[in-house]
Amino acid sequence: MRTPDGTIIVFAPDGSTATEPKSINASGSITGQFTDGSGVIHGFLRTADGTITRIDPEGSTSTQAFSINDEGIITGVYTDQSGHGVAFIRIP
Repeated sequence: MRTPDGTIIVFAPDGSTATEPKSINASGSITGQFTDGSGVIHGFLRTADGTITRIDPEGSTSTQAFSINDEGIITGVYTDQSGHGVAFIRIP
């Protein structure tokens, strides 16, 4: 992430081996996904203050967060334990 003064901020959720941001909203919150040391993909929310929250809907084996709007609503998809893709909306 690059701040208005050109500073680049590097971030990664704890335990991640790869992090992929997908969307940022007007308040500076970012959503995306990361891969943990076991190869499992998790969604995440990084708020403007740097707090990172993992997003894993109940029953998911893999989660991808794609977008966040200015109200903080996140959309994405997860894979359930049967291997099916399921769309989700996370409302703050």
